[in-house]
Amino acid sequence: MAASACFGDADEGSYVAGVGDELWDNGAACGRQYSVICTGATNGGVPQPCTGGAVTVKIVDYNPGAATI
Repeated sequence: MAASACFGDADEGSYVAGVGDELWDNGAACGRQYSVICTGATNGGVPQPCTGGAVTVKIVDYNPGAATI
């Protein structure tokens, strides 16, 4: 696993995300948490991945060109 832009090789858990320029804020996004709800119909071949519930993700990386949430 590659080191994250925010926390290096530290284990920050399972629910982590990288954000693009719009949310990155020159690195100030590191450690911020967002509630995310699945709205898509498919995810990696799983026909019904959305449960209607939300998960909280922690921002640990920069992903230039990432889609805006």
